[in-house]
Amino acid sequence: MTDALILACGTGLRGESLDDFPLISVGGLPQIRRLVRSCLKAGIDTVTVVTATDESKLEALLPEAGSGAARINFVGPGKTLVDRAREGHTLVLQSNMFFSAALLEGFLKEKPAAGGAVVMKTVEENSAGEEVSRPLGALIAEPEATADLIEDCDLSRWMGRYRDDGIREYYPPNSLYAVTLENTPDSISGAWKLLSSSVGKTSTGWIARNINGRLSLPISSWLAHGTSLSPNQISVLANIVAGVPCILSFLSGHPVLGAVFLQIAAVLDRCDGEVARIKILETKRGEWVDTLSDQITMGGFVVSVPAGYYLHGAHQSLALFLGAVNVFIFLFFLAWSFFFMVRYTGSGSLVSYHRIDELVDGAQVSGARRVLALLRPVMRRNFYSLAFIPIAVLGGYAGVLGVTTLGLAGIFIHQLEDIFRIRTTFFVKR
Repeated sequence: MTDALILACGTGLRGESLDDFPLISVGGLPQIRRLVRSCLKAGIDTVTVVTATDESKLEALLPEAGSGAARINFVGPGKTLVDRAREGHTLVLQSNMFFSAALLEGFLKEKPAAGGAVVMKTVEENSAGEEVSRPLGALIAEPEATADLIEDCDLSRWMGRYRDDGIREYYPPNSLYAVTLENTPDSISGAWKLLSSSVGKTSTGWIARNINGRLSLPISSWLAHGTSLSPNQISVLANIVAGVPCILSFLSGHPVLGAVFLQIAAVLDRCDGEVARIKILETKRGEWVDTLSDQITMGGFVVSVPAGYYLHGAHQSLALFLGAVNVFIFLFFLAWSFFFMVRYTGSGSLVSYHRIDELVDGAQVSGARRVLALLRPVMRRNFYSLAFIPIAVLGGYAGVLGVTTLGLAGIFIHQLEDIFRIRTTFFVKR
C-alpha cells in the first residue's frame, strides 16, 4: 500500500461532520498533522487530503508537505485524485480518527476482497448497557472505489453501496487505543488521557512507572503544548539543565546535591521520548541524540565523583585509583555497547543491548552473568539515580564512589562474557 486518503470534510461513518476536526489539537499537535505523521510512520508515502476549506490553512500545518518526506496532495469534494495508485489498496482515514501511532502497522496488513472493504470497528456500550459493534473512522479499500467517495464525501452513504458480504471487520488489539473524536471538551480531554497514558507505557520498573514517570509527564505535556522544542533539543537541554549542576555539585563538595541533580536528570531524560511519542516524532537519529547526550552526563558523573572526593575527601589515593578504574570501565562500556548496537541491532537506544541474550541464548554462561542479568533493573538509570540520594546522605563521596565502582565492575564482567560468548559472530552483522 502506498496511498492514504484523509477526509477533512464531509460526513463520517457515524454520520458526524468532519469539517471541524483537522485543526483540533491534542497534545499540541493538530489532528491533520497527527494523521499525516501516523501515515508516514507506517510507511505510506503519498497522502491526499480532501478538504472544502482553504487548503493553505492545512498546508501551513504540514511542513512535511514541503520537506520531501512525503507527497501530500489537496483536493476538494467532487475532484479527481492526482496520480493515485492503480494497484494495491488505499487507506481511508476520517479527520476525527484518533489512534495509537502503532495501530496502522497491523491494520495495513489487511486485504479487502475484490470490490469490498476492511472497516475498523470497536465494541461499545449503548444507552441500554448492551455491547454493540460500531465503526471507527478508518478503512481499507481499492483505489478505484475511493474515486466515488470523493464525489460527495459521505462515508456512511458510500459504505451503504457495498454488499454486506463485501465488508470485513477489523478490531484493534486491546493494547492499542482507537477512538473517534467528538467536537466537545470531554472528548478532547479523553483523547489526551489515552495519549498520555500510552506514552509512559514504555517505562520499565516500578520506580520508572510510579515516580519518574509521574514527574516527567506533566513536564512533557507542557513542552508539547507550550513550546516548539523538538525531542532532540529537549534531549540536549535536559542534560544541560540537570547534568551540568550535577557535575558541578560533586566537584564543589556537595555530593547530596549532586545526587539530587542526577535524579532530576533521570526524570528529565524521559521527556524527550515522551514528547516524541506525543507528537509522533520518534526517529533513529533521535535515539542516538538521546543516548549520546545521556552518556555525556553520565561520563561527567563518573569523573566528577572521584574528582570531588579527591578535592574534598580524606583518601586522595583511593579516589585517584577508583576514579581511573571507573573511567576505564565506562569507556570500555561505551565502546562495546555502541559497537554492538550499530553492528547487531541498528538501534541507537541502549535498551537494545538486551538483545545480546539472543546471541548467547543456550550458551554455558557463568553464574556471575546470570546473577547480573537478574540485577539489570537495578542497573537502569531510573533506579540507581534515585538510589544515590540516600547513599550520598549516608555515605557521602565514599558511598557514591564505592557503589559506582561496584556497579561498573558488574557491568564489566557481564560485557566481557558477552564478548567471549559471541566471538564466533563478532564480525558478522546481524
